[in-house]
Amino acid sequence: MKSISVYIHIPFCIKKCSYCSFYSIRAQSGIVEKYVDAVVEEINLRKELLSHRKIKTVYFGGGTPSLLNPHILEKIIETLHQVSSFHEDAEITLEVNPETVEEGKFYGFRRMGINRISLGAQSFNDRSLKLLKRVHDSAKIKRAFERLRKIGFENINIDVIMGIPSEEKRDFLHTLEETVKLNPEHISVYSLEYHKNTPLYLDMMDGKITPISKELERVLYFETLELLKRRGYIHYEISNYSKPGKESRHNLNYWLGGEYIGFGASSVSYFNGMWTKNEEIYSFLEKVNRGIIPIRRMEILSKDKRKRMLFILNLRLVKGVSLEEYRLHDFSPNFIEKLKALQKMGLMIKDTETIRLSDEGIILSNEVFSLLI
Repeated sequence: MKSISVYIHIPFCIKKCSYCSFYSIRAQSGIVEKYVDAVVEEINLRKELLSHRKIKTVYFGGGTPSLLNPHILEKIIETLHQVSSFHEDAEITLEVNPETVEEGKFYGFRRMGINRISLGAQSFNDRSLKLLKRVHDSAKIKRAFERLRKIGFENINIDVIMGIPSEEKRDFLHTLEETVKLNPEHISVYSLEYHKNTPLYLDMMDGKITPISKELERVLYFETLELLKRRGYIHYEISNYSKPGKESRHNLNYWLGGEYIGFGASSVSYFNGMWTKNEEIYSFLEKVNRGIIPIRRMEILSKDKRKRMLFILNLRLVKGVSLEEYRLHDFSPNFIEKLKALQKMGLMIKDTETIRLSDEGIILSNEVFSLLI
């Protein structure tokens, strides 16, 4: 039986962060339970996709899924168990805002099967948290982490952002040091991106804030690499570091080109060589209530496009792309020329077994992928 990963999108937030481009809305009275009931109904509408596959990972993302009460989210887990089977060691992740961590609620999450937490810290500098419009301060991050450990969560990721405007090298290294002191199993270090029409992007366009320089970003990348390596973390993907054996299995499935089904508003799926994206929340609710699968866009990927997409996803991994699995002569001459150009620029390294991004290529990975796409 083939394995598959499942993503559940919970689009509700306490407040939208200034940098966030993910689909989310303010939590409103009455809509949360209706939405979860609709997700349950969508799973039933698409159950044939899961009936002959075994679930290896589930990821509750958002938004802020930890806003919801466990008994509400448990409806989704119960429905997945009804329509499919789970691997015994299935990884089930919940994205968490530190503001939402209450002992009673999180004991409930643990009882319902959540076994991995992704804690959105973003920074341990209170000035930066205000700029990002986060609803918590640095003290709450530490208290949230301590509570999660007390409750019994043994696999915790902490998200931090590198390159926040007005931060100097010492500010970011303070965030990194405070993160490492907590000793999480996994750390994600994301470079701040200015997505069009987000408040942060508009502030940049108005000249209210200035992005950090590429030189400082380069310095921070190498400082991060060295500090986390000294503390026992393995750099296994562009933005991700883990203790041995604690990689994010859900995200590895994406990067290795595995199949996944997304349920909920604006969620994305990839299966049987097809890519789909769901409707946004109100159209999602309307379609599901009429018994219609709520797909907004669908694309059947050509063999060539699928191969290129999987090659680029594999490039996100530090170990790179296996040349035994992906033979370069199978790609178009144009694509191969682009790879050669990137090697000449020092952004890519090719040996007898792999092709991978150099450190400079990792720093400029967005530009590299834009060229290859």
